[in-house]
Amino acid sequence: MARILLVDDEVNVLRALQRSLRPAFPPELAMIETFTDPQAALHRCEQVPFDVVVSDYRMPGMNGLELLAGAKALQPEAVRLMLSATSDFDVLLDALNNVRIFRYIQKPWNDDELRAVLREALASRAAPPPAPATDWLAELTPREREVLRLLVHGMTNRMIAAELGISARTVENHRAKVMEKTGADSLPELVRLAMKDGMQ
Repeated sequence: MARILLVDDEVNVLRALQRSLRPAFPPELAMIETFTDPQAALHRCEQVPFDVVVSDYRMPGMNGLELLAGAKALQPEAVRLMLSATSDFDVLLDALNNVRIFRYIQKPWNDDELRAVLREALASRAAPPPAPATDWLAELTPREREVLRLLVHGMTNRMIAAELGISARTVENHRAKVMEKTGADSLPELVRLAMKDGMQ
C-alpha cells in the first residue's frame, strides 16, 4: 500500500486534495495522511516512511522548501512534490537545486493532472534507478546547449536573446527543439532534467 503525506496550512485545501485523489487512490490502495502543521508533518516522517510527500509552499513558521528539505533528510527515497500558487521562478529553481522536487504543481490544480502526477511519482518510486546517461545532452547543438544553460540559470527568453545577440523568436525555437529532444513537457521539467544530468 502506498503512503502519501499532504501538508498545507489550510484545512479546506487538504480536504480538496483528498477529494481529488481518492478516485484514483482509494483506501485499499493508498493511505493518505494530512497535516496543517509542518513541524508535526516532519515529526510524522520520523515515525513512518512515505512514498510521496506533497507540500504547499507558503505556510506560517516553515515554508514548503524547508519542509521538503527536512523530509528529504529523513526519507531521501520519498518523492517530493511542491504545491503552490506562486509562479516565482526563483522559488522553483531553489526547489530544484536544493530539494530535488519531482514536480511543481500550481494552484489551482487540475484534478486529472494532479492524479496523473501522483501516479508518475509512485511509479518512479517503484521503478529501478535509471542508469546514468547524458546522451540527450550530446544530441544538442552548441547553441541549444547555451540556451538551455541560461534557462537553468533562470533567464527569460528576452534576457537570453540579449545575452546571445539573437532574437527572442530564435530563442523560442531553440527552446522548443531542446524540449522536443528531451521529451520535457514544461519548462520546470526541462530544468529538472538538465540539472539532474549535470547541466550547470
